[in-house]
Amino acid sequence: MSVGHKMYTAEDIEEDNPPEDDRPYAGWAYLSSSLIVESGWRQSIADVSVGVVGPTAQGHEVQRAVHDQIDASPEPQGWDYQLHDEVGVVGRYTDRYRARLVFGSGRGVNWGLDIIPGWTLWAGNVYTAAEAELIVRFGANLPDDYGGPIFHPVTNPESFFRPNRGGWYVYARGVRRLVAHNIFLDGNTVRDSRETEKERYVNQLYAGIAFHGPRMRVSATYSMPEHEFVAQQENDPYWAMQASWAF
Repeated sequence: MSVGHKMYTAEDIEEDNPPEDDRPYAGWAYLSSSLIVESGWRQSIADVSVGVVGPTAQGHEVQRAVHDQIDASPEPQGWDYQLHDEVGVVGRYTDRYRARLVFGSGRGVNWGLDIIPGWTLWAGNVYTAAEAELIVRFGANLPDDYGGPIFHPVTNPESFFRPNRGGWYVYARGVRRLVAHNIFLDGNTVRDSRETEKERYVNQLYAGIAFHGPRMRVSATYSMPEHEFVAQQENDPYWAMQASWAF
């Protein structure tokens, strides 16, 4: 189980009335539940997220509270044009397959290379899409899981990992998505709202490094997304840090 909160804004948060072809303002608060099944070479994940999109998600209030704590930070505007309240549901199913090459060992270190292809289907009024992915990682004492932290468009990242003895690895992940529906670009399902023309096909690259021990993993990931909508002026690359502990 996990809880999440996301905010979406136009490029210039100081505009009272953002351009109509920019990303609509929206908040998204949700609860997720996941089921993970693994064999020696295959991982299957089914999860569902349920929450609310719109003012009830408190996107405006959260953004304003954060900006109030930062000196010289602009006051967020444009929230008068956010998406309306709507119950949001999105389900996801993922399959991944792992092939491992072991290069040898010495002094307690096993060097290995993992190649992990996979596919995902999303369905719901929040997000409907299909994606193909390829994960490659190389390192010392690779754990028996399926790559580093996996980040998703509208829900929490996957943080599950298999504890083992200490080691590290570098990894890269490439994703190709076909997007049928994205409420944060297409607008509300029933009520009229701001919307913009989305890109049907979206590519995204990730690269990072992870260190793991018997019960923990610490990672840093750099994300390089492509444009998600036609009028988007710039990509938004970012770094993400994650620390996980297995109980």
